[in-house]
Amino acid sequence: MTLRRGLRIAMAAGAFVVAATGCSVFGKGGDSEGSSANPKSTAAPSVDVNKTVAKATFPSPLADGATVDVKIHGLHRTGKLAVLSVSLTPHVPGEHDDDISPYDINGNRGLYPYLVDPVNAKRHVVLKDAKGAELGSHDVFTNGRNNTPMYLRYTFAAPPENVSTVDVYIGEWPPFRNVPLER
Repeated sequence: MTLRRGLRIAMAAGAFVVAATGCSVFGKGGDSEGSSANPKSTAAPSVDVNKTVAKATFPSPLADGATVDVKIHGLHRTGKLAVLSVSLTPHVPGEHDDDISPYDINGNRGLYPYLVDPVNAKRHVVLKDAKGAELGSHDVFTNGRNNTPMYLRYTFAAPPENVSTVDVYIGEWPPFRNVPLER
């Protein structure tokens, strides 16, 4: 096992433990089991993988003839936040059975997703926590397999209420225009 793969496995296991224990990034009880300081707070909606609001297939520099299906499953406003749900499905010719990360699919570059609010001409980047870590899926340590979707989520400051659609930029690919901002 390579050091990179071992580190990926350790990071994935750590993320799973945090997710499985119901820990919240924001320090508020968003689960239904515990009490909440704000009874009106709502958890981010779960991803409906059967719903796709935008999709495209692009070439990938991962290997000769490789492509990636990029699907946006939703952009949901939750109070002052907006959560983007995306899937990437790599298609690599031949018998490629190594772990594949979003970083690999995008030509060894981060995805750096952002939203553009066309009403107010503002760009919204992924939020960061107090330690500077982005509130979203990790480009390097998120692993997938060939021909299998990888589900990614990113949290942004929500655009103003008068904004109903945004343009979504992700990776080195062309933007997805007029993605609806759901409530």
